[in-house]
Amino acid sequence: HGRHLLEFPPVVGYGSVFEEAFDGRLYSLDPTSGRVRWRYDSHRCGWSSPALADHLLFATFIGNAECHASRGGGELVALSPASGRVRWRRAIGPSESSPLVAGGRVYIGDQDGRVTAFAAGSGRVRWSFDTGAPIKASASLAYGRIYIGNYAGELLSLSARKGRLLWRSTGHGNFYSTAAVSAGRVYIGSLDGHVYAFSARSGDLLWSFQTGSYVYASPAVWRGLVLVGSYDHGFYALRAG
Repeated sequence: HGRHLLEFPPVVGYGSVFEEAFDGRLYSLDPTSGRVRWRYDSHRCGWSSPALADHLLFATFIGNAECHASRGGGELVALSPASGRVRWRRAIGPSESSPLVAGGRVYIGDQDGRVTAFAAGSGRVRWSFDTGAPIKASASLAYGRIYIGNYAGELLSLSARKGRLLWRSTGHGNFYSTAAVSAGRVYIGSLDGHVYAFSARSGDLLWSFQTGSYVYASPAVWRGLVLVGSYDHGFYALRAG
């Protein structure tokens, strides 16, 4: 029992289950018994899922009054999965963006509007890009590009290696949803109630579908279908083509 809201999914690896609680505590659990092996207290809120790669556990946290945080701003921390010992930590903007780890880098967004790539082993900043509006979504990676939306209704494509802006599509409500990328297309839900499909290469809008309310959820793509839920209490299967 985490004793606080468990809002985001856990991750499993290296023989443990890792889960963030709303009050900013990160737990390592025995997968058989649920016994707590160790915990890390960020003194902030935990509004994301952690990530595992290269024998490290990565997690982001956000300073916010809703969880009575004693620290402001945000934090990205890398810990030992076995012991919970902090390997490195970096101060960032308030973040509810789940880390994306690939190719020795950790990609995160924050509410200061920045997308930042850190070296996974050291926490050194590789690049940072200011989108100009708060980011609450997590990054997606495909075709050597990062795809992420912000709270100005913009979906952006950035070079994963350099952080260079490749394209920006505007005017789509606010994005809390994390994008799904498949077969050259980017699918994402918006608070304006739409599910959007964009060209991954150019950013051209290919189609949109109107649900009855917010689409906070992140789509999944399976066998030519885009699967996503809406705050209208409906779950949708849309043709990807």
